[in-house]
Amino acid sequence: MIFLPSHFTPFRLLLIIWLSLLASGCTVKLIASYDKTTDDAVTALHRKVSTFLIDVESKLGTADSEYGNFSEIYKELRVDISAIELRVNAMPKNSITQSQIRTLKQSISDLEQLHQTGFANNLLGQQAVLAQAQDDFDRSLAAILKLELAKRRGAEPEE
Repeated sequence: MIFLPSHFTPFRLLLIIWLSLLASGCTVKLIASYDKTTDDAVTALHRKVSTFLIDVESKLGTADSEYGNFSEIYKELRVDISAIELRVNAMPKNSITQSQIRTLKQSISDLEQLHQTGFANNLLGQQAVLAQAQDDFDRSLAAILKLELAKRRGAEPEE
């Protein structure tokens, strides 16, 4: 025979067991789920940005590196980022990715302004600006991908 304290009636005991079972089946979701479309779009964007920066760098020191020759790619990049932004904003609990996309959007805008002013006064300065831009984009896009891949694994992203 099981002896229960006087405050544990059979009803309370069943209620406690039922609530325990109910709680063990619940999961708390603190972040959006993995999104393959975002993963693919960010990967494609990385390829496009890298190709663009390599193209600009190969033309430095010539008239071909001027902003006017690249204004269309900036439009394409803004459209691509806007499409990604729309998608991540539509997902609940996706504020981290939303913030990362806003930062990326600002980085493209900053690079475009630098390009319009000629990047720097000399070829060496221009190469340094482009190398820094490539590094910044690589880090930003890698952070977005790390988070998406962590969502897929159900793990926290590594810092």
